[in-house]
Amino acid sequence: MNSVFKYFISLFKTIYFNFKVFNFKTAIKLPIFVSYNTKILEINKNSIDIKCKVKPALIKIGFGGTDFIPSQKGIIKIEKGSKICFYGKTFLAEGTCISLEKSSEIIFGNNFASNKNCIFHSCKSIKFGNDVLVGWNVNFRDNDGHTIFNGEALNDNEKEVLIKDHVWIASYVDILKGVTIEKKSVVATRSCVTKKIDEENVLIGGYPAKIIKENISWKK
Repeated sequence: MNSVFKYFISLFKTIYFNFKVFNFKTAIKLPIFVSYNTKILEINKNSIDIKCKVKPALIKIGFGGTDFIPSQKGIIKIEKGSKICFYGKTFLAEGTCISLEKSSEIIFGNNFASNKNCIFHSCKSIKFGNDVLVGWNVNFRDNDGHTIFNGEALNDNEKEVLIKDHVWIASYVDILKGVTIEKKSVVATRSCVTKKIDEENVLIGGYPAKIIKENISWKK
């Protein structure tokens, strides 16, 4: 389907979305463009905050991505009391699924881009710095999803996820609760990151992931 036509048929959903979450002064500028193929399960007034100059189509959700990767249907669910904050230009490709529960937050820094079929599931906090690049089929979770018991002790099943500036996360990666990835680092394809990575400029890979090379750099 032609991309111009996709934007055209997405206009009604975009108008609904913006006026549902913003005041009139912000909504009239249509800062968030939402694809017709993104299912909106729940959104509320003031559940999204833009922390920069508001411009039309500053944030795109459910458009584009790598052509040869098939896309799933996108979903947005922001429970009452939860919030998404955008600090600048943001691109979330086709098949993006966003779910916020339990008064949680997701923060996107400026110049964030993710490819197709990425999942962002927050029950606490997921934060991205500036200039973060994410491949297709990447899963971000700050929680276990279900309660886990260790004998009689309840494990802490919700911990903040923090991805700092200029990080590239390749395709088919799982980022789990409690993970921090430092600046200018790269996460290799099909890795599962389960803990904090304390060093900058490193290549991280494996299942579970660990540092496999130091003093690296990358560019788009």
